Amino acid sequence: MHHTGMKTILRPIATVCVLGATHAFALDLCAMLPKPEAESVVGTIKNVTTMKAQGSLLGECTFEGANGTLSMAARPAAEYEATVRETFDKGKPPEPAQGLAGKAVKSKYGLLYLPAGKPYFLQLIGRRGGEEDMALALEGAKKLRQ
Repeated sequence: MHHTGMKTILRPIATVCVLGATHAFALDLCAMLPKPEAESVVGTIKNVTTMKAQGSLLGECTFEGANGTLSMAARPAAEYEATVRETFDKGKPPEPAQGLAGKAVKSKYGLLYLPAGKPYFLQLIGRRGGEEDMALALEGAKKLRQ
């Protein structure tokens, strides 16, 4: 009896800790891609928009340039595997992306990138002429300073 009682007590505490950790840090994604590097990907920057951390979103930054747009969002690393599983198309896993330190896949939600040893993963979406451009997203990911 006593053991079962402990489980009941511990479960809500663990939930609180996990939720607390979600808000433990925010990321300035725009700072991870300095302007010269951003412009080498999207062209001359016309506009930069950001979104503050909220819920499991740790930060967001979008660079709109003359040649394309790069949007980046960060979420806790613990959500990476579940997010990747959601992108399986007809049970088939998304294609791995090469050339990045960590795990990365090309998915219908853009490039999902879990940098090695980081407590977050990134979702990068490149757009050129209104169309999704995975090469642009990959190029942006490779230039990130983390």
